[in-house]
Amino acid sequence: MDRFLTLTVFAKVVERGSFAGAADDLDLSPASVSGHVKALEARLKTRLLNRTTRRVAPTDEGAAYYAHCKQILQHLDEADGMLAAQRESPRGTLRVLMPPLLGTLIVIPAMPAFLQRYPDMRVEITLAVHTPDLVGEGLDLAICVTPKPDPGVVFRPLGLAAIRTLASPDYLARRGVPATPDDLAGHDLVGVRVSPGHLFSTWRFQQDGKPITRDFECRLVADSGDAQRAAAKAGGGICQGAHYAVQDMIESGDLVPVLDDWSWTGPPIGAMHLPNRFLSPKVQVFTDCVRELLEGRVTPYRVDWDGG
Repeated sequence: MDRFLTLTVFAKVVERGSFAGAADDLDLSPASVSGHVKALEARLKTRLLNRTTRRVAPTDEGAAYYAHCKQILQHLDEADGMLAAQRESPRGTLRVLMPPLLGTLIVIPAMPAFLQRYPDMRVEITLAVHTPDLVGEGLDLAICVTPKPDPGVVFRPLGLAAIRTLASPDYLARRGVPATPDDLAGHDLVGVRVSPGHLFSTWRFQQDGKPITRDFECRLVADSGDAQRAAAKAGGGICQGAHYAVQDMIESGDLVPVLDDWSWTGPPIGAMHLPNRFLSPKVQVFTDCVRELLEGRVTPYRVDWDGG
């Protein structure tokens, strides 16, 4: 039997002083109300109510039990109300991981307005590019660029992080514009090492709707996307980067896209969180915020995306 319903029925009988009154208030039959009370007394092996033809009143034990029941029911109502309020105004600390350039260029500048909109929230942002252990790292959410999300988590695609190939106008004036990916073998290339032993030496392109790769030795290697962008802007060579991370430099003219006919439309960028039947309001509103910030900076996600 539903213990919550049973406690609710018992408390209502005490308050109304009758089974019929409790039945009316709870939209139950008098027989159902009586059955709940009898089951409760049987489980507790204690008589909780004195019954007469005119009145139902609690025994001493019943009065004491009612006081506890009322407190429990009030706490449950408060908990329900708290969650309902959170749906309207999310609250608490959100711990989120995301790629460094996404954070510094796009998300973090938008945080003052976000926190003003949700004054009961705190946001802790970790900037990193690894695929996180959400539980081990104590994260509520991760914004990741990955073609193969971990099957043990929920991955909500926000778009496709199109990969652009770029160089400074000065470099291209000196060295010429490559016509095909294979031409890059004769150019100075700027790579990025995101962690010890993890050098992005594989360059990704697309031909006839299918992804293709080329491996090159980079002449200049930086350990962050910011440093890579700075090196390319200074004329150090050709680099690759996600469109959202280089859009500002394209618009300013600091970097010029090359090989656009070969640009890869992937991989997916998305919000990663643990499976949960009811998505936390703070996770939902932050994910919605990032989705809005990425509009126009990523390619719309396709459900049939297969790497091309």
